[in-house]
Amino acid sequence: MSDTIQNFPPPSDSGASSLKTAVLVGAVIAMLAANVYLYMQVDVLKTEIAKIRESIATEVTNLRENSTATSATHRKSIETLKSELEAARRTAATAASHAKSEAESHADQIAKQLAAEQKRQEQ
Repeated sequence: MSDTIQNFPPPSDSGASSLKTAVLVGAVIAMLAANVYLYMQVDVLKTEIAKIRESIATEVTNLRENSTATSATHRKSIETLKSELEAARRTAATAASHAKSEAESHADQIAKQLAAEQKRQEQ
């Protein structure tokens, strides 16, 4: 075995080591500060999202109520229109029946007059 002497680098000065430690501590503090800041932002976002959800729920409820009221009004209008249509149909049927009756009476009267006139001409 050969004897080799290993050369190790001389120990670094303590100034560079303390600078590295200070930079490392500063980086850790900066990361902690960033985490605290991000946590606060997340908390603000959670609050805003809760408010938005509540607002959306209120709007949906209002829309449902308005839709229900509008549907009820439309149903009432449709029922009113159906009643009016039925009344108009009855009135039209009555008027048609009356007109038919008058037309038949008038036709009978003309037929009688025609028959009377023919009798008079035959005499």
